[in-house]
Amino acid sequence: MKPVTNIKDVYDILESCTVNKYIGTHKQDILTEPVKTIPKMQTFILKICGEYGFLAGGAVRHWLNKETGSPADYDVYAYKPEFRRNLVENFLDYGFEATHYNHNCVMLSDGAIQVQVIFSFVGNPIDVVDEFDFTVCRVATDGVNVYEDKDFKHNAEHRLIRIKTVQCPISAIRRIVKYTKKGFWITNLQILKLYEDFFSKSDDYRAKIHELLEKQDASAGNLDKNDLGELYEMMKAVD
Repeated sequence: MKPVTNIKDVYDILESCTVNKYIGTHKQDILTEPVKTIPKMQTFILKICGEYGFLAGGAVRHWLNKETGSPADYDVYAYKPEFRRNLVENFLDYGFEATHYNHNCVMLSDGAIQVQVIFSFVGNPIDVVDEFDFTVCRVATDGVNVYEDKDFKHNAEHRLIRIKTVQCPISAIRRIVKYTKKGFWITNLQILKLYEDFFSKSDDYRAKIHELLEKQDASAGNLDKNDLGELYEMMKAVD
């Protein structure tokens, strides 16, 4: 992620970011349950979101799975594309500073906590959660309900990585590395799913992403703006 030097750069990226096309096919696996109690920090963040967005992913798992410590960050998603800017502005109004950004999100901090406003995944909690890859991340809350994959509780409790929706196998592999460092584990069968997904994609897709990754490798990560945007769109790389 790049440091933010001008908030206009963030808004320019936000406006140009392509909202994901829904590819998830497991909405029937997502359960809706009323919230009984919710931590103060999640309540605070949802208050800032207001009518524009909700929390999803690891920070929600951290709360529901009663994990120790604090989440590294809180991922916020907008209900509609036009609400993404509203979310950023709400956090800025609450004293947060935009610190880093890429083609899919912006990081904001108040000095104590970090929030990511996600640009590329937009919609209601069920639609967004169904786009997530690992069952241990397939969870969201709007403060009224919790929306979670039916396998979420078991897999989070036992630290299991199970894959349902693959946006990009390369991004998923990078995330597996991140999660195994946190004590999660994955079976060979789940890894095989990623190889099967990659080779099921079109020849054009595989050729293009290979071309962009070669450019990225040769330039030590310094792709030009257009190539970088295209690569992020293909990889849906939020973190």
